[in-house]
Amino acid sequence: MQDICREIDKVTVKGSIKPMRLFTIDIDVDNLIEQNDPMGDKDISVKKKLRDGMRAKMFSSFYKGEITTFQEFSKDRDFIDLRLNTS
Repeated sequence: MQDICREIDKVTVKGSIKPMRLFTIDIDVDNLIEQNDPMGDKDISVKKKLRDGMRAKMFSSFYKGEITTFQEFSKDRDFIDLRLNTS
């Protein structure tokens, strides 16, 4: 993940004495192609249920050690497109 993250600051959260490093991931939004939402015709409650199920499955895979965050970023088509023209 260090190869795709850029440190932007180091802060100390109120009530803590240990500084925390903050990172960002650069993306290129200028060259994205607009697409229709594949769930655009679905009710918001259906979208939420689908999204929550996908999120639970992904976090379960992380917790079980089946996949890492970097592996998820590396195979996600949307994330790949967002990072296409960044260095």
